[in-house]
Amino acid sequence: MSNTNTNNSQKTLDKRIIRSKRAIRDAFFAELQKKEYSKITITDIAIAAGINRKTFYSYYDGVESLFEEIETELINKFRPLFSTLDLKSTTFSARSFFNEFSKLARDDFEIYHLLNQCGQLPHLFGKVQELVVDIIMSQVEVEIDDPHEKARLMLMSEYVAAGILSMVSHWIANPGDISLDEFTDIAGNLTLYGLSKTVVPQSDI
Repeated sequence: MSNTNTNNSQKTLDKRIIRSKRAIRDAFFAELQKKEYSKITITDIAIAAGINRKTFYSYYDGVESLFEEIETELINKFRPLFSTLDLKSTTFSARSFFNEFSKLARDDFEIYHLLNQCGQLPHLFGKVQELVVDIIMSQVEVEIDDPHEKARLMLMSEYVAAGILSMVSHWIANPGDISLDEFTDIAGNLTLYGLSKTVVPQSDI
């Protein structure tokens, strides 16, 4: 019986934590729509979330740690997908990759758009770029001892990662110009064919 009571108490506590953290996060996003990120205070968030500052501090050290948690969660959603970027694979499908990418982007588009408006999207994408480069380099660096060749691969990895994220950033800033489906096609064509052949859309990827 005591174990049952303990489990029930733990479940109640877990639900309370989830509810409180969701309220804090919603309040943070609400404040982002009203003021600059650097001007948001813990008091602002606490008032908007209907909690006291002590409750906020029981989960986060400050606004920065809250934002860092949000960034980490967004990045982790893409980690499995970016792990499929295999430079040595002959069966890699750019269309499939960007189709999956677009599904993930749709899920949190409002958050990305808000982060772009408040100037925090580059910070997030900087971390994503580091992740992509690390994943690409991890596939080949073990097999390559030549420092010059590693430097060349690092440069190409940075180019690939920066190119993808630059396109995503532009699309998020201007979502009405090109649909997400068209973005997926353009990104897939660029990945496989480069700029010269992407000017004339390819029928298949």
